Amino acid sequence: MLCPLKLNSTRQPSLVQFLGLTVIALERMRQRGTGPAFYRVGGGRLRSRIGYRKNGVETWLAGRRVLRSSEQARQCANSFARD
Repeated sequence: MLCPLKLNSTRQPSLVQFLGLTVIALERMRQRGTGPAFYRVGGGRLRSRIGYRKNGVETWLAGRRVLRSSEQARQCANSFARD
């Protein structure tokens, strides 16, 4: 179970600060489909606001959980071995 997020807002600026990412990094993650689920609200594609649900961010973070760096390396090696 995750500790409750201390995320003040579900808007992009707060999430960027919370995760320690840049706005550009979060935008690229959205484009690639590798970031947390998001909502585009109002104004069309260029003028819309991006929002995130707290539970969506928690789910995304839970899927990125690694117990130790050697575990991550082992998972990577296993994926190459299957190819």
